[in-house]
Amino acid sequence: MLGKFSFCSSFRSRSFSRHLLPRNPFLLTNFLMLIFIAACSSGTNNGSGPDFSQEPAPDSPLLGSWEGAGCEISAGSSRNNFLTFNPDGTVELTFRNFARTNCSSLAYTDTAFAVFSEGEERELSDGRTIRELDFARLAGRLVTPTSADSVQSFNLTATCGFTDWQINVSREVQTCPTGLLEVDAQLFDVAQIYNITDDYFLSFGNELIFSAEQRPTQLTPIPSHVRQLEAEEGFPADVLGFWRVSGTSFFYELRSNTILVEYLPSETQTDCFNVTVSATRALPNNEYSAPGTQSIMILPTQNGITFVTSAGNTLLEPAAPVLPVDLIPCASLPGG
Repeated sequence: MLGKFSFCSSFRSRSFSRHLLPRNPFLLTNFLMLIFIAACSSGTNNGSGPDFSQEPAPDSPLLGSWEGAGCEISAGSSRNNFLTFNPDGTVELTFRNFARTNCSSLAYTDTAFAVFSEGEERELSDGRTIRELDFARLAGRLVTPTSADSVQSFNLTATCGFTDWQINVSREVQTCPTGLLEVDAQLFDVAQIYNITDDYFLSFGNELIFSAEQRPTQLTPIPSHVRQLEAEEGFPADVLGFWRVSGTSFFYELRSNTILVEYLPSETQTDCFNVTVSATRALPNNEYSAPGTQSIMILPTQNGITFVTSAGNTLLEPAAPVLPVDLIPCASLPGG
């Protein structure tokens, strides 16, 4: 089936497939979450960590909100994360927890807080500039149920010791014995690096390090976050939605913030799909790309949309009546 259309067959043999559509983005999502679980574990500096006395520069490129470009899938649910860097030197990491296994149908959010500090810059061998970045914890978490089902569940189970949760009403908690919050690792500081490409793609270091002396020296292979866009800067309305590659069981979902979700049937498991969430950037002339990749053009047509590449054109038709939630991610199954 792969040979019958150009998009998947051509990109799978090129760098575009390996980077824009990475085969296992959930490892990166877990890695970023570990960073902030650790960063939100203790506010004490043990003497060997970074100095947090200096606020970030008012023109720091980190300032603003960043959409997580991955989706961590488990049995019956999923989550991603959202970062906000503030001018006062604080950073918020919001874990967005979903009732569906494709990061849709938001159930509740859990926000952790830290302070951040930036250090020296240097250039990597590939020409990219990295800058030192450190985190230290601020106490407390903010939990917000965002659906009627989650409110009912929270109250029935006395989540975090409370039985009066309300929809879209946040509650500050220090600990949560029911296991809703991630178990905080007993670590002091996180020493990181970061790179921002095109003022849009955010990458962190490829290791979880808690000592400034052993700070990472290389970046993760793909960006983990993208700068939050205004709606009009994302995919246009006539290409947003859920599409099937004509004549196949390959599906693509085009979401806001130019997030592309790929659903490919597993080659080793039955009746499940490998789900990949990736971030692209809008370029002129209806083209989209990511660092180190070839661009593709996405055009609306009378019967759907067309992916236009140097290898040829691929027609995608509306996937209805099939919906994204009808496709079972292999990662949600036992052993997945």
